[in-house]
Order: sequence, then structure tokens, then C-alpha cells
Amino acid sequence: MLSLLRNLYYPLKRYVVLMVILTSLTPSLVAAADDVDFEGELAQQVQSFAEQIRPLSANKDEGNSLYSPLSYYLALVALEPGLKESERDLLDDVIISDNMDRETYFENMALFLKEAKNNDNPIFNTETYLLGRDDLEWNPTYLEAVNELATNPMNVDFQDSSTYKLMNEDIAEFTEGLIDPYYTEERIAEMTENKYMQLVIMNLFYFRSNWRSEFNEEKNTEELFFGRDEETTVPMMHKETQFAYLEGEGFKAIKLPYQNRASLLVVIPTEAANDEDMWSAYQTALDQEEDFESRLINLSLPKWKSSGSLDLTDSLDLFGLETFKKDLGQTDFFTAQESTAISQILQRVEFVLDEKGTRAAAITEIDIETTAAPIEEEPVELIVDQPFIYGIVYEEIPLFEGIINNIAE
Repeated sequence: MLSLLRNLYYPLKRYVVLMVILTSLTPSLVAAADDVDFEGELAQQVQSFAEQIRPLSANKDEGNSLYSPLSYYLALVALEPGLKESERDLLDDVIISDNMDRETYFENMALFLKEAKNNDNPIFNTETYLLGRDDLEWNPTYLEAVNELATNPMNVDFQDSSTYKLMNEDIAEFTEGLIDPYYTEERIAEMTENKYMQLVIMNLFYFRSNWRSEFNEEKNTEELFFGRDEETTVPMMHKETQFAYLEGEGFKAIKLPYQNRASLLVVIPTEAANDEDMWSAYQTALDQEEDFESRLINLSLPKWKSSGSLDLTDSLDLFGLETFKKDLGQTDFFTAQESTAISQILQRVEFVLDEKGTRAAAITEIDIETTAAPIEEEPVELIVDQPFIYGIVYEEIPLFEGIINNIAE
């Protein structure tokens, strides 16, 4: 059973999927307004966005890394309508293509999200939860602006641990158990002690799709994987069929199509390379979409699982939004305005790939806090040590009344 807070959430759709490579989407997915190639513009914008935050996703020891640029991007999309003046202009430079005006962008984004989530074979499922402090009233203009952007506004008590336990339930359901729990007991204790929290913008993003042609598990073999630090034995899947293939300078690339028209892009360096060089080859493969050719490939691909937890707060500096960590300026989130700033941006990602397909889930959390210390009210000292009057009332109707002048031992 879901609790009262859970009942505030909009129904979540299950068995839906995430887009891995934006450029693999078919041109007909969104009928863009004013003949704007929205998907093309969006692909370029998110690719540029991803390139800037890649350094934050890399481990210092060049271990595994995993993040979701689109989940973070969509969290910022939900933030934008709540900003005003120069702060809005700064964020628009990050999320909106120079070739598109703001009104056209949001009109197309609404169409894009609707079609991607709701077609017969969805590309992905996403929902951005807007958790506002329970004593604040949402500004109708903000709610209207984000109404078509897969958002779910609600008021919560940030200092009640049940808020986060209920969020954990929703996240586990949304991601089909892939992220469970999101909030640890330690993090819940940290959140409930924070008296400054005003707004949490949390994007939930989930991908699930089978391969267009599944691997036969019976053909799996145990093979060596030559990692950067050590050799390990892994379950290797095998398939010989036609794949989109590209050979570039220092790399080979292949696309594995999913049933929902997305695809997995795998880029393998032809010789030892560091993370920076591998990311460069990956970006080149993205840029050379039209150069992929159908080739008969005898593919051996490992099964794997991967996880990622990132603090993306410093990405604001990379985007030229460092002032957001000090002051968001005037905002339109709530009818009562307070001075606010972004205190942290966190992301958690899980990824599972096997013979049938891929599941991946991401949670991006933007925490917005008041910058002025809350007024600490001095308690009134009241000592009932002299005669007093008392009463029992029901809706201002006195049921009992009395006076105490003396109390017997």
C-alpha cells in the first residue's frame, strides 16, 4: 500500500525505456514546431552538454565511470522556468540551441517527452519530481510552465524521515528495483537535519529494451577480459549478424540496435589508450553517424553491470553557472520568495546488459536551499504555578470550563 505522500504522486508508467544514443532516434519521433529539426538540435546540445561534464565522471584512477547526461539535462529543464532575468538567460545558453527561441524550444521539448514516453514502443520513461517545502505555495505560473514537461510537483516535510522512505519506494517502483534504495539511512539523517532545504528537483530516468536480435545464452563462453589493472574472466556473448560499423583513426565502433529504435554504441580503441583518448574516439563516432555502414560482424560482447554515483555540483562552474551556488536571483517557484541557491547536484546510475537487452536507471537530484538563516524563534517560558482558568473546547464550543485557585497535595 502507498502512503498519503505516495498518493500525491502522479501514476508512474512501467516497463518503459531510456534513450542511450540520441542520434539514433528516427526523424519522425517529434513533429517539431515551425519546421525546426528539434531532435537534431537537441542531440547536438546534449552532446555538447555531455562533453563538458565528462571530466567529472572520470575516476582519478581511470576506473569505470557511468553517468546520464540526459537525466541531468532534464533536471535543468525543469529548473529553468522557475528562474528570472539574467539567471534564466545564463541557463538558456546551456540547454537551448542558438538556433531556437525559448518558446519554440519548450513547445518542442513537451512534444519530444510525450512521444518518447508514450509511443507503442517507448524510448524512455522520465518523471521530474518537484519537492517543495510543505509551508510554501507553488506559483501557478511555474506549474503551468512545467505542466507538459513530465513534472510532478508536491509539498513535503523535508525534516520527516518518512518523506525519503516514501521516495525510495517510488524510485524502486519506477526503476523496477534497479535503484533500491536511493536514500540511505545516513543520507536520510543528513536531509532531515537540514533546516534550509526549500526545493528538490529530482529527475527519474529509466531505460528498458530488448535487443532487436537477442544473443543466445547457450553460446556464451567464459573468456578473459584484459582490463587496465588486471585480467578477469567474464561471461562473453556471441553473435554473427549485420551491424552498423565504423572504423576510424585509432578505433572501431559498432551499434547494436534495440527494439525501441535506440541503439548501444560501443567504441573500442585499436591500441592502448587513456580515458581522454577513448572519449575523443567516442565523440568522433557520434559525429560520424552518416559514415556507419552495415557489415557482417562476428561479435563477442561481455555481459556486465555498472554503477555510478557523482557529485555534479562543480559542473555549474563548467557551464558558467557558478553564481547559482551563491544566489539564484528572483525565482518563480513559489508565491512567497526567499533568497535561494543550489547547494548540491547529485546523480546515481545503474546499468545492466545481458543476452536479452539493457536496463539502465538514473536519478539526478538538484537541492535548492534558502541562503538566509531561518529565524529561530525564542521559546516563551510559561510556568503554570499560580491560579489559572482552563476549558475544554470543540470547534470553539466550550465543553468544560473551570478555574483553579488551589491544587491539593
